[in-house]
Amino acid sequence: MRLHRLAWQDSLPPSMTLPRWLAMAAFLSFPAGAVADFGNQLPELLTHEDPHFPFKMNLGSDQRALFHIIVTADGRAKNIQILRSTRPDMEEPFVDGLLKWRFRPGMINGEPTEMEVNQPVSLTVFTNAVGVIGMVDAGHSSWDIPPQAPPGLPAEFEYDEAPQPLLTLPAVYPRNMLVQGNKGWATVGFIVDPTGRTRHFVVVDASRPEFGPPAIAMFQSWVFAPARQQGTPCWAAVKIKQKFTLAAEDIQADDNTDHVVRALRDSPCPIIRDPRELDALPVPLYHPNPTLTYEIIRDKVAARAVIEIVVDKLGHAQAARVVSSSRDDFGWAAATAAGRWHFTVPTKGGSPVDAFVTIPFSFSPPQPRAEPAELQIEGADGNWGAYRPYLENLIGNVRTEWAQAVARRADSLHAAGNTVEVNFILNSRGEIARVLSVHPSPGTDPAVIKVCVDSLRAGSPFGVWTDDMVSVLGPSREITIGFTYR
Repeated sequence: MRLHRLAWQDSLPPSMTLPRWLAMAAFLSFPAGAVADFGNQLPELLTHEDPHFPFKMNLGSDQRALFHIIVTADGRAKNIQILRSTRPDMEEPFVDGLLKWRFRPGMINGEPTEMEVNQPVSLTVFTNAVGVIGMVDAGHSSWDIPPQAPPGLPAEFEYDEAPQPLLTLPAVYPRNMLVQGNKGWATVGFIVDPTGRTRHFVVVDASRPEFGPPAIAMFQSWVFAPARQQGTPCWAAVKIKQKFTLAAEDIQADDNTDHVVRALRDSPCPIIRDPRELDALPVPLYHPNPTLTYEIIRDKVAARAVIEIVVDKLGHAQAARVVSSSRDDFGWAAATAAGRWHFTVPTKGGSPVDAFVTIPFSFSPPQPRAEPAELQIEGADGNWGAYRPYLENLIGNVRTEWAQAVARRADSLHAAGNTVEVNFILNSRGEIARVLSVHPSPGTDPAVIKVCVDSLRAGSPFGVWTDDMVSVLGPSREITIGFTYR
């Protein structure tokens, strides 16, 4: 089915106070009948469940978020993405609620159709009620970022409008620290560039070294509106202290974390490790990807990590741990992502249980596609002057074969910037008598060299020489053709 993209910018009801159990209904309220002509209809919320807000949540605070979802043709929410959020601890209850909602699907020409939705909301959580207070355009920060740049920084880091977090995600509590009951903090310094991307992280200070990497990974996952100097986006140096306690709102922990920690401390550990003991493997329902750091993208190298989590009796990921990683920054980025996953509830004999789950993550940098750029004859001496049309036909044949060969292998052929020179003997029958030598640029993949030689052979024969050509050029001639890839 065709996937339709919709975005309602003014779909929120007037400001109101609702019973707590109606909180999620207000969170995504679709205007029924907004597109009702000719069998077209927006998705309509049919059923919802009361979200469970963490006990540690600071009631009375302003909650803002922007989610992207796909409402499927059978009325479920899938491919949930959080785009903007000013509270890390709001992600889990919102996602829980969205996964349980049921919709009357959107209709196009009377046919149920998947629809993509961007929905901005703003909630204020009171002791026993939730009020919908308006639309979100940008986030706000409860973290201490000075409104003006600290003195003594280079001129390019001076700003009069501080960078503002737009998407804030929680930090992983290192499992060994969690199990041992160690609390602490880490102060992290980093740069926010004029596009809002973070880079160049450093642990300024930490109560224990174990808290530094997860703190860095947390801030690397954030999205910022850049700092400004006289209205123009600019660089900013930021320093933030992150606390690691289960009560912190920006730590991956909920009301079930204590139960999981106690189980991890027990000997023998009651958490199921062998998946064969489960009725079925837990299925990921919400699975955000790791945030690729500036350094990973810059380095253009593959990265791998294996993360172990505990999927608890509610299907939430708990106690993420880096089992292995090819580089530390990707390992902690993967752990930060895995700690946010939601699954189907693991069961044994029909009863919910806690289970260990291992998740492999990998990143392969995009490779530049190989494209034929230039093909030229480099070894044709002056005797060929009167026979340029023959050489042009030769070049045309080889170019056609070369372009087709590259197109067939575009996804696996990594040749951008490479050159290959092929020196060969062309006889009077227009055939390649033999290839004398091949001279590739340093580091050229053997597969790239083979494509050039094969394209040259596939283009021949190039036509029998005339008697005049034979009298001038002889029975054969040495030629060099240069292949250049874009």
